[in-house]
Amino acid sequence: ASERKYSPTERECLAIVYGCNYYRPYIEGTRFTAITDHKALKWLHSTKDLNSRLARWAIQIATYDIDIQHRPGSENGPPD
Repeated sequence: ASERKYSPTERECLAIVYGCNYYRPYIEGTRFTAITDHKALKWLHSTKDLNSRLARWAIQIATYDIDIQHRPGSENGPPD
């Protein structure tokens, strides 16, 4: 699919967008934290220099009360 051509930042951002949309009934209206090993996502909501795809996804993410935290991959445990 076309996602193969996405940059690592775009893939990580898409994962957060997908997760937010999938779990929307459970997370809407509540504060939650997304923990990622991709440091670039922390500045996603504060930068103005985004391509159109990232800007569109940043707007979608901004509708949620989300806190994006960076955790280095070496500190991440095994997946659930």
